Amino acid sequence: MAFTNLIASLKSGKTRFFITIALLLFVLPFGHQFTTNLALTTVLINSLFSLRLADWKSAFAHPIFLLSAAFFGYHALSLLWSGDVDNGLRQLETKASLLAAPLVLAASVRFMDEQNRTAWLKVFVAGCVAVLIAAFGIAFYTYLGTDEMVGGKAQLFTYVYLAAPFMHPGYLSTYIGVAILVCVYFLFLKKDGPKSPWVATLAFLFIGMFLLQGRINILALFIVLGAGSLLAAIVMRAYKWLLIPVVPVVLFIGLLVFGSDAVKRRFLLFPNFEYDISADATEFNSATYRLAEWTCAWDVIAANPIIGVGIGSNNQELINAYQQRGFWEGVKQKYNAHNQFLETMLVGGVIGLLLLLLLLGGYAWRMIKNKDYFLLAALAFFALSMITESMFERAWAVILYAVFFPLFLLCSPKGATNKRA
Repeated sequence: MAFTNLIASLKSGKTRFFITIALLLFVLPFGHQFTTNLALTTVLINSLFSLRLADWKSAFAHPIFLLSAAFFGYHALSLLWSGDVDNGLRQLETKASLLAAPLVLAASVRFMDEQNRTAWLKVFVAGCVAVLIAAFGIAFYTYLGTDEMVGGKAQLFTYVYLAAPFMHPGYLSTYIGVAILVCVYFLFLKKDGPKSPWVATLAFLFIGMFLLQGRINILALFIVLGAGSLLAAIVMRAYKWLLIPVVPVVLFIGLLVFGSDAVKRRFLLFPNFEYDISADATEFNSATYRLAEWTCAWDVIAANPIIGVGIGSNNQELINAYQQRGFWEGVKQKYNAHNQFLETMLVGGVIGLLLLLLLLGGYAWRMIKNKDYFLLAALAFFALSMITESMFERAWAVILYAVFFPLFLLCSPKGATNKRA
């Protein structure tokens, strides 16, 4: 009987959409190409069978799709003045979900409601918790099987070692940061069951984010939490909101005090503006690497300010600038600009930057109109994280942006404030 009911429920397009989106949100934080592509394909196939022609027509005119399509389309147009079309096509493939995901989601809007939104947010957090548990499990297993290593075996539980089975630590930190904001949403904004599980989940995620050592992500999270809690305390006259940034700051200080020397060096590292750009790797740190990359990126932008060098040529033009400046580590490692705003200007100049700002700003404006301040905080966190990572150059972040923000914007409560005194 139960099996029969399950089969009957799967005949509903809304049920299938809910399941396929839940699967996608759960596997996204794991960063594995095969499972992510399989989940995306499942969503697409279901949409082809479930949606009507009117749904697709509406989606093509929807602002959420048009904003992403304009950004993607201009990158595709820049192939006309690119010197490396093959590389450009590869980069467009990485960004393809910016075109496809908002279209499918906008077409599926009749399958969305606030109840599904709540469930999907919980599934996303569950995926982030699961990937951290898996990362700690793999680190512990490796720890037991390793005799000694330079720097000590404890580093297996931090930074690149911890994130390596899944994705770059900066990108995994972005996922965890968004999940932390979801936990804050359920703790302070959403009247949805007991709070203690969310407190425990929040603490676990923050510890994981600290161990991943994504410094810009942690700084961005503190900025968003601090600004949001201050604004809420003033507008709602509920000063308990000021406790939101206090707790993670105290926890962060405690972990810093009792953390290893390597962790302290990572977080207390400041750039030396008098660094030698032609020095070898031992003279650089992550801060001075970025200063060198940004300096060289700006050289290319200054020479091509309006329309950029075109998608595909951006990598080689940046490496040429590294050579001209003598930034040999950049040449050797083929570093990108490590800043999405500069990366976009490399490809498309000022026009590309304006389209990126329009993409971010257009989403933000709709969130403000819907009074969806949780989602606005998540978008601000993502945008701040773009300052030191070229987010849209890796599929991990492209798919997160293309799926998470359109999905939860489309099923926003549209003005429900869910205020608590």
